[in-house]
Amino acid sequence: MEPTKNLEEIQYNRAKFWQIAFFAMNNTATNVIIMAMSLISYYATGIVGLGVVLVSNVLTAMRIFDGFTDPLIGFLIDKTNGKFGKFRPYMLGGNVLMAFIMYLVFHYTHLLPQSLKLPVFIVLYAIYILGYTAQTACTKSGQVCLTNDPKQRPLFGLIDGVLTTLLMAGFNIYLPTYLVPKYGNFTLELFNELVLTAIGLSFCLTLLAVIGIWKKDRKEFFGIGDKGVKTKFKDYWPIIKENRAIQMLVIAASTDKIGMNVSGNATVVLIIFALIVGNYGVSGQISAMTILPAILFIFFGTGIARKIGLKRTLVNFTWGSIFLKIPLILLFVFGVPTRIMQGFNLETVVFIICYILGYATMQVTNST
Repeated sequence: MEPTKNLEEIQYNRAKFWQIAFFAMNNTATNVIIMAMSLISYYATGIVGLGVVLVSNVLTAMRIFDGFTDPLIGFLIDKTNGKFGKFRPYMLGGNVLMAFIMYLVFHYTHLLPQSLKLPVFIVLYAIYILGYTAQTACTKSGQVCLTNDPKQRPLFGLIDGVLTTLLMAGFNIYLPTYLVPKYGNFTLELFNELVLTAIGLSFCLTLLAVIGIWKKDRKEFFGIGDKGVKTKFKDYWPIIKENRAIQMLVIAASTDKIGMNVSGNATVVLIIFALIVGNYGVSGQISAMTILPAILFIFFGTGIARKIGLKRTLVNFTWGSIFLKIPLILLFVFGVPTRIMQGFNLETVVFIICYILGYATMQVTNST
């Protein structure tokens, strides 16, 4: 812990910049797996042979199941204080579990007898959710362990926002401009290459995140969690039930995450560009255009957050993102979407401006 120059000031537990930057990669590591798993519906329907509606219902149920696993994993993390710290086991273990299950799903589900495909798919996906929750639960809680300096905390959002922007844009370039042209369609070979690439990249990012928090993942930096206060799982319910601020935070964070996942989902991107616009390859060009504006907006949003606070920044940029989606809806309903990126015309101008700015403002809400 670094003492402040004035003894009357609060002595904060601070981290070095590289530690913050490395630990921010924990969220990027899970996002890599999420991006790959966003194509699970194509595999389940096109390769495994399950019904579209059935798969959609299963995936929706799994997202609900994810909500129940959050407090359970959080409780286990709170009770953990072993030789390898509180967070590192869940970060590394969760990532390995996610990667292993994703490999099993994409490589072996289609080989099972027809009667076993659906139940095995459901069980494996549920285990995947447990691994995902284990690693992502460390992203926010581990920040307090790393630093409690309010001047340093915004750096997490800044770095995470930049990394997420690069990842999402990179994936939306990698898939339509490299993988799909290489294999011609969403084939089993495409899924195999995608899965192995995602596993390798995600594991490397997780290792960097583990290194980032290594020296701070000790009891003296855990805050009040290990100072003799004994809690039981049932003690969490009154806090959630009676604390209005936490309720609003849960709603805001969950709906923001849902919106983020939906907008960046590979299926949604495919529908917009392949079916509505009529040219899937264009998505790679648009994604490349979003990188610089999104990064600039993240820096701008972080600066605004330091002046007016995280809450007002989140609300203002959320409204901005919503308003920028309205012209896109009107364009798809009343315009001619197939003219987008077909020379200089009204549809192209409106789409590029609103899509890029809408994406950039959304990245600010994600980073705050």
